[in-house]
Amino acid sequence: MSRIVIATHGHLSDELKASAEIIVGTADNIDCFAMEADMNLDDAKSALSQLILDADKPGRPLVLVDLYGGTPSRVCTELLIDGHEFDLLAGVNLPMVIAAISDSGDERVAAASGAAVDGVVNVNNLIAEMESDT
Repeated sequence: MSRIVIATHGHLSDELKASAEIIVGTADNIDCFAMEADMNLDDAKSALSQLILDADKPGRPLVLVDLYGGTPSRVCTELLIDGHEFDLLAGVNLPMVIAAISDSGDERVAAASGAAVDGVVNVNNLIAEMESDT
């Protein structure tokens, strides 16, 4: 099973993991990072580095962050620029997490990214389309 790190502002990461586990079952391959309001940048960088670069856990990690340009995203981007190898996607949502858990192959980044986009649906437009078809 591929390693996944979810890094968000507040405890969104923990809740996304818990919600995904309701649907797909236990996901022991996910580590969560919660950026707290009182956390300084150095503490965030240290904690995220430890989760992402954990040598005891094999495989290339997939890191999912909530907000491109936010602190978790910036810290992870710095790690990539410094030469660390992992995949980083911003804009995490529940469909992305479920896809990341379900697809551990070479296509997991594409599957997770695609699921995130496909998971955003304007239901009002769907209803309007169905009503116009009748």
